[in-house]
Amino acid sequence: MAVLLTPLGGLETRSIAETTALGLGTIVLFLVGLVLDVASVVALFRRPRTASILAFIGLILYFPIFIADSTGLWSSKPAPPAIVYLSIITAIVNVGVLFLATRVYRESTAKTPAVA
Repeated sequence: MAVLLTPLGGLETRSIAETTALGLGTIVLFLVGLVLDVASVVALFRRPRTASILAFIGLILYFPIFIADSTGLWSSKPAPPAIVYLSIITAIVNVGVLFLATRVYRESTAKTPAVA
């Protein structure tokens, strides 16, 4: 779903030239978050605790770009309606996944025996 928020998805009509310096910084955070999300999916079956940590950090890194775009700090032009709706849906999904990542982390920590 995150790819749809980029110019590659076809919904973003604003040029990269219209992006502010703050917007460019949030793009970097967004891309780092995507890499961490992919890494968490890869680690999910072998290391669920690590996967939950990576997912949590990756999902948190989505919110700076969401806040910057919602407040008009990301670009000199307003976001297209499709991007606004998709951003809100993505934020809601991310909040749900954050709760799931927290739950997986707690369960994986509870199963790990304490080292004396």
